[in-house]
Amino acid sequence: LISFGTGAETSGSLVGRNNIIVNVTATDTNLANITINLYNSTILVNSTTTTTSPNYINITGLADGVYFFNATARDRANNVNSTETRNVTIDTIFPRIDYGTGTAVNGANLSQSNVYVNVSVTEANEANITFRLYNSTGAVNVTTLNAGNRVINWTGLNNGDYTYNVSVIDLAGRENTTSTRAIELDTTVPLIDYGAGTETSGAYIKNANVYVNVSVTEANEANITFRLYNSTGAVNVTTLNAGNRVINWTGLISGSYSYNASVGDYAGNVNATSTRTIIVDIISPNATLTAPANNTITNNGTQEYDANLSDNKDIKNTTLYIYNSSNNLVNETTLSFGGGVVQTTVGITVSLVDGIYKWFYGLFDRAGNFFATENRTITIDTVSPSVLGLVPASGEAYNITNFIEIAANAADSNGINNVKANITLPNSTSQLVTLANAGGNKYNNSFVVPNILGRFNVTIVATDNATNINSTETTYFTANDNLPPSISLISPTPANNSIGGATTAVVNASISDLIEIYGCVLNFDGTNYTMTKIGSGTSVSCNYTIGSLSNGAHNFTVYANDSSGNMNQSETRFFTTDTSMPVVDFVSPTETDGNYMSRRN
Repeated sequence: LISFGTGAETSGSLVGRNNIIVNVTATDTNLANITINLYNSTILVNSTTTTTSPNYINITGLADGVYFFNATARDRANNVNSTETRNVTIDTIFPRIDYGTGTAVNGANLSQSNVYVNVSVTEANEANITFRLYNSTGAVNVTTLNAGNRVINWTGLNNGDYTYNVSVIDLAGRENTTSTRAIELDTTVPLIDYGAGTETSGAYIKNANVYVNVSVTEANEANITFRLYNSTGAVNVTTLNAGNRVINWTGLISGSYSYNASVGDYAGNVNATSTRTIIVDIISPNATLTAPANNTITNNGTQEYDANLSDNKDIKNTTLYIYNSSNNLVNETTLSFGGGVVQTTVGITVSLVDGIYKWFYGLFDRAGNFFATENRTITIDTVSPSVLGLVPASGEAYNITNFIEIAANAADSNGINNVKANITLPNSTSQLVTLANAGGNKYNNSFVVPNILGRFNVTIVATDNATNINSTETTYFTANDNLPPSISLISPTPANNSIGGATTAVVNASISDLIEIYGCVLNFDGTNYTMTKIGSGTSVSCNYTIGSLSNGAHNFTVYANDSSGNMNQSETRFFTTDTSMPVVDFVSPTETDGNYMSRRN
């Protein structure tokens, strides 16, 4: 009989040492020997023979692996008996364990309510695996699973700090544990909003920068990102460390911009502000004054003050400012505009009392850029000029064709534009004479009295630079005629000192005057004869024929008068009438009739 004794490794056992103990007992009176053989999967590792029983051996220095052993007893009669074959596994290597894919790293901050753990294990003789989860108060969960399990997912967890590890045990009782990892569960989204100094959406700003300030509520903030865009895309995206709250983008050009800010925590929770849009406008508006013209002088105190306005983005309002000569503001009228006005024309009507004023427009665009136009001056003058010292004085008398002076002194605080004399003639026609400035306040011009007798009414019309007119001052003069007619004796009137053989004489005269010729008289040899007047008006001819002239000397003179009673006479001419034939006779030494002569003369 042969059997394993106390201490021998049991079949199928796994030991964590590098030796195997075999104890065999054989019972036989003629026992020869006991042989113990140890094999691995390929060869005989050890064979030990003893001649006594029991046979106890401790085979050491074995490598890890599966071993098989049995024993054979032989007696002297060569009878043989063997034990069953037992197997023993030697495993002196601790299990290997490490975290696998999907397991959060140490210090992770997760936006979730679960903890997922995945491990990898290297162990051929794994017994079981244990997953442990703790929070600040103690164990949350400890779960031991059979060999081969590698994953656990603790769910329904509250926000907070957690630690976990995993240990694995092999059948040899050897245990290995992962490092303990700490994580934080945080499912709360950060709070972020715009703070003081940040422009509201739709705002217009006149600076070349955009300032953004935010407030954040987040215990586990990771970073904050500020984003600025224009119409073409991102202008700047800046990510800053936790705790930064302000950014100021500078050096921007005019245009439309949008911006926002987002904050992320270590758990990956992200929250962003609303996106705001603003208009950066660093270009001032512009305006051009159109009416009234600069240095306008007017007698109308109610004027419309006009201007053309423009801006590259949007005009907000414009104000008309008017100051008097004491630099006191007398008008401030503001017009406001709705959105989107980039060009418009304005006119504001204002009533002012007499005085000198300066006026201009100021305008703002939506961004607050300001522009002021140039100053213009306007003078309101509703007072007519003064007119004094009229010439001629009332009642003066002049002869027709005289050159006379028409004059007056005209004055106005804003200057005289023109002075005219409206002269109404006796025949009810009129002439307008412009008077020139003769120095100081005097205005005059010469006037030729026409060939019209009677009263000439003169009204002085003075106009100042505001077109105020004074036409209340009048004077008058009368036109007389003290000039006699002009008389010219014309053919066939006998020439002076002539001798004629006719018994008749025709006297013909051309009469002219500045006024109408009334009549003509011929005085012939002391006798007056009314002459025949041919024509009318200021130029006529008069004639008369004298018949039955006696031989001898004669004289004549022509007289003419005009409608004013002025009379003139022609020269007195003398002529002789001789109708007798002359007596002619030869006298000595005239040769006698019929005489012969021996000379040549």
